[in-house]
Amino acid sequence: MIKELNKFKKVKLIDSIMHQNIGGKEFVIEKQGTLKDILDMGFMMNIATYNFVRRNNWFIANDDENEKVYYGHVIKTGLGYWILESEIESELVYE
Repeated sequence: MIKELNKFKKVKLIDSIMHQNIGGKEFVIEKQGTLKDILDMGFMMNIATYNFVRRNNWFIANDDENEKVYYGHVIKTGLGYWILESEIESELVYE
């Protein structure tokens, strides 16, 4: 089940994410779920979910349905995305 986080977390994304040049950007995590949650959303998706599925279509065959995914936004642009836990380079401290 996708859950809202009580306290947002600021992270840096890995450089290799090419989608809309978000790689290497600072990102604020607002929600947490699993790959299964994304699949369960089906076609009730928003544009962030649609883009996640397009960019990570391999995950449909992934055995680990419990891999964590996070929803949040890129700092400076405010655009929302779903990202995999493995796409987080490091956690950042709030300034």
